[in-house]
Amino acid sequence: MGILSDKIEWLDIQRDEFELTLIKAALEKDLSMLGIGRGAQAINVALGGSLYQDVSEIPKAIRHNWLKNGKFLVHPAAKVHEVRIKLDSLLFEILKENLDVESTSEVFIGVNSFHHQAIKKLGNDVKPVAYAEDGIIEAIEVEGRFAIGVQWLAEYLDEMEPLFRTLVKKALEYKKKKLGLLNPKNNSIDLPV
Repeated sequence: MGILSDKIEWLDIQRDEFELTLIKAALEKDLSMLGIGRGAQAINVALGGSLYQDVSEIPKAIRHNWLKNGKFLVHPAAKVHEVRIKLDSLLFEILKENLDVESTSEVFIGVNSFHHQAIKKLGNDVKPVAYAEDGIIEAIEVEGRFAIGVQWLAEYLDEMEPLFRTLVKKALEYKKKKLGLLNPKNNSIDLPV
């Protein structure tokens, strides 16, 4: 198991095992997924990656954890640092219409931040698609599928709504495909009349 950081406030092995099993099963079935906060870390670990047990282990790390004893130290929608999103990512494609982008060379967005762990080693087929100013990986994608993980709590940020809409759209497409309602020629949905 290794040595745990003294910064870990609680540990739930059963929850960890359940979540990792669930993620692996979802990936096997090619289900779409959006991991938020701990969910991003769990996707990475489920695919063989590892975590820094505490961001303080990383030299020159900025503050990423704005929680204390389970309570927010800042408003959940407060943008406490920026992340740089890769332009060749699915994350950028989904969010670009909602972002105030003046340049096409680099895109920075403000995010909230409530995590004390961070991705260390990337899992199989996991690629980093956004970084904090200190180099910590803030978002990942699993190659070849709709599986995105973000470290920030996207549900509190209005400009992240397209992430949720896209997840629902992908889930609907999956359902229609399973029911034989998705036209394989053009991926359109053929609904019965």
